[in-house]
Amino acid sequence: MGVEYRHFLVVDDENWHPEPDTFERVNEVLKSWGLHGKLLEVVDLAGGKPRTTSDSTVPKGLAGKAFRIEGQDGAVVARLAGPSLYDCEDEDRYLMQILVILGEDFRIHWSSEGFFFELAEPPSVAYQDEEPFEIAYSESVPATNAAPPKVKVHIEDFARKHIASKDYKGFWRAAVILEFGKDLPAFADGVHSLPSKEFLQALQNALRAQSINEIGEFY
Repeated sequence: MGVEYRHFLVVDDENWHPEPDTFERVNEVLKSWGLHGKLLEVVDLAGGKPRTTSDSTVPKGLAGKAFRIEGQDGAVVARLAGPSLYDCEDEDRYLMQILVILGEDFRIHWSSEGFFFELAEPPSVAYQDEEPFEIAYSESVPATNAAPPKVKVHIEDFARKHIASKDYKGFWRAAVILEFGKDLPAFADGVHSLPSKEFLQALQNALRAQSINEIGEFY
């Protein structure tokens, strides 16, 4: 089956809140970079029970919504991610899909080879997630908790470069996930940080975030 790769861009701000036009602003950034594929699915994540919806607004107070966007091919991917780890032309590059997840609930990062995110203590209120959407997170914690979750971040030495930030909290309220599949970008062989700093800044502005953390995952 081979190795596949996805890249998380998460809002590093526990006090961040979505606004009704947050997704539209993010989508405008994707559009300006030629990455605005067809919106394949909108999923309401409230209560840990994913269900399809036709409403794409994300008002303040909403638990969360996920947006699945069709991937793009060609030079736009090379512009975003830089060269491939393999010897291939720009026209052969691709993104399988882009996931955008926004909401008030806290989501504990998905654990994979090299790092493990452990909920340090049970929250005062917790969901029993039926099926974390696209295994993009391990579990969700309702925003009704008095404080954000406490997460222990365990990172193997070989995987330290997979998390670009040294102080990642292990949870988030907003994430844009780039699914590269088998088209491994060359930067995944070093510190996992997109070379396109203009894209990162545009996305940070669209999300109105203080900062963005980057986490790379092989699967």
